[in-house]
Amino acid sequence: MMIISTQAPADDHILSELIDYGLKIRAGEIDDDTFTVHLYAADPGCDLLDERQWKKANPALGDYRDIDEFRAAMKRATKVGSLEARLRNLYLNQRVQAKAPFLSPDVWRRNNRPVLEDLLYDGRPVYGGLDLSYRTDLSALVMAVEDDQRNVHLIPRVWTPGDTLDERGLRDRAPYRVWANRGFLVPVPGEVLDYDFLAADVGELSASISFTTVNYDQWRIDVLKQSFNRLGVAVPLQAFGQGYKSMSPAIEIFEELAVKGKLFHGGHPVMRWCVSNAVIEMDAAGNRKLTKSKSFGRIDVAVAAVMAVAACRLQTENEVDVESMVA
Repeated sequence: MMIISTQAPADDHILSELIDYGLKIRAGEIDDDTFTVHLYAADPGCDLLDERQWKKANPALGDYRDIDEFRAAMKRATKVGSLEARLRNLYLNQRVQAKAPFLSPDVWRRNNRPVLEDLLYDGRPVYGGLDLSYRTDLSALVMAVEDDQRNVHLIPRVWTPGDTLDERGLRDRAPYRVWANRGFLVPVPGEVLDYDFLAADVGELSASISFTTVNYDQWRIDVLKQSFNRLGVAVPLQAFGQGYKSMSPAIEIFEELAVKGKLFHGGHPVMRWCVSNAVIEMDAAGNRKLTKSKSFGRIDVAVAAVMAVAACRLQTENEVDVESMVA
């Protein structure tokens, strides 16, 4: 039997166990002349831009393996944190965990430029991402609009129950009360989110904003649609899956804009916190989606932002939910 593969991300994977067994044979710790391993891998923790390390993992680099593409990919990985784990595994053949930060702090800071909210109201297309939570957490609508230079401006609208700000702030280790006082959170009266309140708020926005498409996560959307219908709110909703198939290209275009410094967010603290809580989860094919890095973190605004940028910049096969536009 012959096995040819890049390394698995974890020590307890069967491929990792086979490699470790072969390395022990090579080191003389085990006597077995029926088994051998040839491992081409960069040193653990090596500099991503060290071309000597590239060669260790890629003997054909510069021959039939394109070194220019390799250089471009590794350079990008130094700027986009979520790519590093994937490239260390697939390009450097290192045994690394698949989860990686969504965006590096440096990349996020690079896009901390003022957002022009007036762009929402001058008749140009506005796109949205809507992520609903449990009634006791954060829900968010992030609006994405392009300026004349094709920079994408992100403007979040974040709702959370107003009567439990302090206790949930302790639970989530987040200054909800401060954010609410400064206008970065909308405290909804009560201990749970009133979807009629959310629907009315979205309806007020849609009265003066030309929404083209609002991508949404289907979690609890039926309840919000009932509120829309009850209040006569018409919004062009479009379902957006949260799995690898839909999220992977959305994450890619989001990262591309961020790396280029064309994703203006104005330093919105709730969105920054949610982005910092998000990590990338990859499937076996290298497709990616967002997940939380820790139990107490929230990523709702980050997910809504990715869906908004996808609505703005990606062509999708999904059709607009026309029924949702009928009051």
